[in-house]
Amino acid sequence: MTEFLRHLPAVRMAMYRRAHPEIDIPPPVDGVWRAHIPLGGTYERVLAGRTPGELLDKLERAEAGG
Repeated sequence: MTEFLRHLPAVRMAMYRRAHPEIDIPPPVDGVWRAHIPLGGTYERVLAGRTPGELLDKLERAEAGG
């Protein structure tokens, strides 16, 4: 896959979902994308973004400890 394609939101989302099957990322509701991150067997942390790219940026920052 070319480096250009890796930056497209749909490609990034597919790659993230494959790498993190434990995180539930349903279709957007009212234009807001959400990721449900299980902690201790329940969905305790929810991250949201207005676009798939914004949500993925937040998920990657959270994964890096930010």
